[in-house]
Amino acid sequence: MVERIPKIILFILLVFVATSSYSQIDEVRVIDNKGTIANVPISPIKAIGKIAVNGSVIKATNGISAERISTGRYKITIDASIINISDADFIIQLTQPGRGGAGNDDPGISYSNQLYSTTPTATASFEVIIGDNDNGGTDRNRFDSEFMFVILDL
Repeated sequence: MVERIPKIILFILLVFVATSSYSQIDEVRVIDNKGTIANVPISPIKAIGKIAVNGSVIKATNGISAERISTGRYKITIDASIINISDADFIIQLTQPGRGGAGNDDPGISYSNQLYSTTPTATASFEVIIGDNDNGGTDRNRFDSEFMFVILDL
């Protein structure tokens, strides 16, 4: 006797719908047993990256570039024609290595100047600021550091 599979999972076909450069997968196309097609978002994660102390890209999603602007200040540029970002409200998550209690032992990381433009080409960017925060009431003592980021968009 053949066991019947429930109608809902009778037939599911996964087709990856990618951007024109095939660098990121945005959706999975699901087709049910009645032929109904639905595009289901896979993830809000649009890009990831690991940036070296000197501002070079160690590893990142295709379409990411980075540069060191000055001590403790970096600029990340996103080619929005490759990485699907909808507007200037994309979400930025940052992290940096710990210092093990030596030297700059209270590191802080933040972003500023978050931008998105469609002219002349679709680009987005943000700056990363890294420094030591436990130096009393004075400004952050900036220093260069490796860091990582995740960009999300809905």
